[in-house]
Amino acid sequence: MTNELQTLSQRLAEGPIPLSEALGLAVQLGDALRRVHDEGRIQGALTPDVVNLKGSKLELLPAEPGAAAVLTPYSAPELLHGHAPDVRTDIFAFGAVLYEILTGCRAFRGDTSQALAESISTSVPAPIGVAGLDRLVSACLSKDPAGRWQRMQHVVTEARLAATRCRAERGSVPRHKQIEQALRAEMEMLESRLASQLEQYEVAIADLHRDLVEELARQQAASKEAVSEALQGLRGRLDETEPQLDAALERSAFAEQAAERALGEIAGLQGAVSAELQGLTDKITAHSAAIESGRAGIARTDDLVERVVEALEVIQGMVIEQSEGRAAFAGS
Repeated sequence: MTNELQTLSQRLAEGPIPLSEALGLAVQLGDALRRVHDEGRIQGALTPDVVNLKGSKLELLPAEPGAAAVLTPYSAPELLHGHAPDVRTDIFAFGAVLYEILTGCRAFRGDTSQALAESISTSVPAPIGVAGLDRLVSACLSKDPAGRWQRMQHVVTEARLAATRCRAERGSVPRHKQIEQALRAEMEMLESRLASQLEQYEVAIADLHRDLVEELARQQAASKEAVSEALQGLRGRLDETEPQLDAALERSAFAEQAAERALGEIAGLQGAVSAELQGLTDKITAHSAAIESGRAGIARTDDLVERVVEALEVIQGMVIEQSEGRAAFAGS
C-alpha cells in the first residue's frame, strides 16, 4: 500500500486488493457516505474516481454538478428512468464499488451506453463466494430501491461484521461464528419488532386520515345544507316583509333584524364546523408524533447494534493479540 495520494480507480488498476485491505476500505467508505447522509445530503454520483486514498486513509469527494445525470457502471436503475438520486441510489453505487474492490471486476459492464444500461437494469453480478459479503452486496444492488438497505448505518454494520469474520477466520478466534449469528439474529428480531410497530402506526394514521376525509365531507355537506336552509329561510322572511315595506317603513327594521339573526346562525354553524376540523387535525398530529417516536426507536436500535459490533471488534482484536502472544511465547 503506497503513501502517495491516488484515487481508488488507480489503486484498482494496480491489481487485486487483499481481502483484509478491501474490507477496511469498505468500512471507511461506508462511514464516509454515512456522514454525508447524517448531514442531510447525498453524494449522488459515487464512483472510484471520487474516492482518494493515501496510505490506509480514505477520503470521499463530493460529486461534480450534474454528475448524477451521467451514466456510469455505478448508476442505480431508477436513475435511468429519470428519478432523482437519494440515499438508496448512493447505497446502490456503494454496492457496485464494493463489488469491484472485492473482486477486481465491475458489477455491470457494457461496450455502449445502451448495453451498460441494459446490464444495470437486468443483470445480476456473479457471486463473490463469501456468504456474508454476498449478502451485503446483493442487498445493496437490489434493482428495486425498496429492496435495498435503507440506511448506510445498516450497510456499515454488515461491512464490519464481515471484516470481523475475516479476522476471526485468519486468527482462529473461538466461538466467533456463534457470537455473530446470535448478534445478527438479535438485530433482525429487534428490527422486525420495531418495523411491525411502525407499520401498525402507519396503518392507524391511514385509517384516521380516511376517517378525517369522510368526516370532512360529511361536515361540508351538512354545512352547505345548513347554509342553504338558512339562506332560504332568510329569503322567505324577506319575501314576507317585502309586500309590507310600501305600507309601513318601520317593518324594514324588523326585516334587517331577521337577516342579522340568520347571518348569526350561519356564523355559529361555521364556527362549529371549524372546531370539529381542528379536533380531527389534533388527532392526526398526535398519531404523527407516535410514528416519529417509532422511527426514533428504530434509529436508537441501529445505534445500539452498531456499538455492540464495535465492541465485538475490540474484544476480538484483544483475543487475537493474546493468541498471537501465547503462540510467540511458546515458539521461543
